[in-house]
Amino acid sequence: MFRLVKGVPEDWQSHLQRDIQDDPDVSDCHRAALSCSRTLEDIKELQSAIPWLRRRRIARADLEPKHGKILETGGAGHHSLWLKAQYHQNCGTLFVTVPDE
Repeated sequence: MFRLVKGVPEDWQSHLQRDIQDDPDVSDCHRAALSCSRTLEDIKELQSAIPWLRRRRIARADLEPKHGKILETGGAGHHSLWLKAQYHQNCGTLFVTVPDE
């Protein structure tokens, strides 16, 4: 899994945890997930398509079913990741930053 990060603790908190109000049609279930992509190509495409994401770094994790659930929830390879409770505290250790090319 790949995720765009700033390098701050909030990188590993969902919109629900940070009390960010999304579109009223977005459920709390989706707000509780972390946005991610399954492939490096998809995350790079997203990063290049949205100007404010270009400053973010790419982080990668090799996750297994024991870590939680993943569901495709948008276009352009967007997925939502729901980590199991025991992985929330160390979420940042599951991911490592991908070196710049």
